[in-house]
Amino acid sequence: MNDIERAELIQSLKAYLIPTSLFVACLIGAAGIFLVREGYQVGWAFIGVTVITIVAAMWAFVRFQNKHRYEGRFVDEDKVTMANKVQSNTADPAVANVADETNFAPDPSSAENMNHTESLTAAEKA
Repeated sequence: MNDIERAELIQSLKAYLIPTSLFVACLIGAAGIFLVREGYQVGWAFIGVTVITIVAAMWAFVRFQNKHRYEGRFVDEDKVTMANKVQSNTADPAVANVADETNFAPDPSSAENMNHTESLTAAEKA
């Protein structure tokens, strides 16, 4: 298993284990509080396990980002070819002309004669 596959596996395990561990920590914490309320000292151990679980889950959440995916390296070749295709399309002049044709923003040279409602883009009007 190479570094990219290992990073993908760790990220998918974190995606499953973070919410699951927080749910289990809730259950253990509730049991600990109940035991402390009833006078059993073992309840403090349950609360301690809850705190450790929550801190570990928050640390895993902070460290969740997969650096290989962030840098654009994927396991599947389909994803790699798709990323390369998207990058090559942005350099294609035909694609650039289509982007210019779909720009609904007003021309800055004629914007001085417009009132405030005409200067809104389509996204701002919606």
